[in-house]
Amino acid sequence: MGEFDEYSNAKKDELASQTLTNYFNAYERLRGLIGGKRNVANIPQKELIEIIECSAFHKPTILNIAVVFKQFKNKPISKLLVYRDTLVSTAKAEQPKKNSQQIIHANTTYDQLINALRDANGTDYLLFYILINYGVRNADLIITALPSKDKKTKLNKTDNFIILSRNTAKYVRQDYKTAAKYGTQEHIIENQKFIKILKNVIADGNKNIFVNTMGNSIPANDFSKYIKSRFNKYIPNSNLTQSTIYKIILQHYEQLGDLKAMREFANTRGHTPTTQETEYSTIDYNE
Repeated sequence: MGEFDEYSNAKKDELASQTLTNYFNAYERLRGLIGGKRNVANIPQKELIEIIECSAFHKPTILNIAVVFKQFKNKPISKLLVYRDTLVSTAKAEQPKKNSQQIIHANTTYDQLINALRDANGTDYLLFYILINYGVRNADLIITALPSKDKKTKLNKTDNFIILSRNTAKYVRQDYKTAAKYGTQEHIIENQKFIKILKNVIADGNKNIFVNTMGNSIPANDFSKYIKSRFNKYIPNSNLTQSTIYKIILQHYEQLGDLKAMREFANTRGHTPTTQETEYSTIDYNE
């Protein structure tokens, strides 16, 4: 049994399938850098650091995999943790400039986002409304639409739903990145255009709100392409992801000095205001 398969079998009941998929992708990158057939857990820390430092991949991601697999085999990780602290400090100092560059690369302003929402129809409107109002990640968009009459029989405690009542919709988020910390999030939507489109989606017999050309629910890993393509219809040459949309809107609130809106946006994404400042802002709050 291979090193990753051994880890996956041991952790399959503890970690979400998406987490294991992300780990596998990072593991494959690290193994490609290492070369040969050596297991990550058996490679000396100093050598791993040298390999990662020369990599063009996102260093914290592949370093984390090295830490995970050494911990799994009860191997020393102290040098790796010191290196991680160095990467974190460097990243924090560079993150505001990086965020600014990502917003520029997105080729989209806050006003263009709002105009796209205004002009959108069908499920595009539902997608834009959720992203712009709640700042959610890709996995949060895997949503089942339910009429309220089906709530008792079809609602569970693990998936994401939008439950349609006569004049409102309740967006219930249970499967998202930080759910273990923040629990179920519920958002009441009263926007009548949203309600009308959602009624049509349900009337057409669609279980999942966002589907591909085959009618199947879009996987989390495919939402980046989907979001970009849908916004490009309304904002030509835009280059948007859920992350850049969040940063554009946060920058708008910061420019207004609207601290209340910033806190609410952090809450709906499912992270702390501190994370919002250090990971998503274009302002260096440490200056």
